Amino acid sequence: MKRIVVSLAAILLWIPVVGAQDTPAPGTPLALLSREKVQKELKLSDDQVKTVKGLTADVKKGTVKSTDVRARLKKALKAAQLERVEQISYQVRGGAALLDSDVADTLKLTKKQKDRLAAMKVRTDKDLKMLLSVIRFRNAEVMANYIRDHYKKAAEKMLDVLSEAQKKQFTQMQGKAFDTTGLDRP
Repeated sequence: MKRIVVSLAAILLWIPVVGAQDTPAPGTPLALLSREKVQKELKLSDDQVKTVKGLTADVKKGTVKSTDVRARLKKALKAAQLERVEQISYQVRGGAALLDSDVADTLKLTKKQKDRLAAMKVRTDKDLKMLLSVIRFRNAEVMANYIRDHYKKAAEKMLDVLSEAQKKQFTQMQGKAFDTTGLDRP
């Protein structure tokens, strides 16, 4: 029974659920801002780090809506810092970032592209749910790695929906390369 509870908890941590706000999703700007190497890259002040920690706590408590997170980050960070953390987020999330409305608008995705991306996301979630119902994992860490790899492969396939010009523009949106090792984990 304990193994089932641990496995279920790991699944809930990794499967992005729209509207679920008990923890910032890995790779999102708020989740990245809690990482020391991102804080150093952005040269966050102690006050900014404190503000980010407070915002993260508010998200975990459910007292902040996901739509309000960006507005609060915009107040807490300098414009260049916010731009850079978004660039790093695009690098970490890859094709999954194409599901963000602001990214879709910037890239001028067609309705067909948006529909295809949404269908890919639904299919990815459905496939993962099915696979998790039949695969037995040695432990929660192995399962978490499997889930992360599943979403990473799906995000890479999502980039194939873009035209060459859109791929080039998305690469520019990602900014200067950053070591994203480990940033796709909670």
